[in-house]
Amino acid sequence: NRYVDFAPTHYANHPKVVGAKIDFRQTLAKRWERAVEDVQRGVLYELEVLGVGFRVALHTTEDKETGMSVQTLDFKLGQSHPLLVRLPPGIRCVLPSPTKISLFGLERQQVGTVAAQIMRLRKKNKYEQKGVYLRRRGNSST
Repeated sequence: NRYVDFAPTHYANHPKVVGAKIDFRQTLAKRWERAVEDVQRGVLYELEVLGVGFRVALHTTEDKETGMSVQTLDFKLGQSHPLLVRLPPGIRCVLPSPTKISLFGLERQQVGTVAAQIMRLRKKNKYEQKGVYLRRRGNSST
């Protein structure tokens, strides 16, 4: 049987969940297709920093052990000290302006994790319009 019931016990009587089934072969095929597409095109996340005096700077240094360039983001988010985020080796960053961040990589999960870590630095506040917001995510060619 290639179908599996997708109904946790506490949702079992919900009308939308009763009889819901997932075809795992289609799920795996779609994940594989998406992974190949990500490697071909790349994944792009665009973030925006909103708030009076909030800004980001990008510093590129060379790692002495590996000899590779390392990118570090320097955030000024209304705190008494700057917040530094060192990007992993598979992620590249471009700053179109001091308040906009573009993250690019070949693995969707890795780029999404870095974007989530950056958004956690200053959680968005919709009433004061302050924080780090996700503006766009997807493949780099779209």
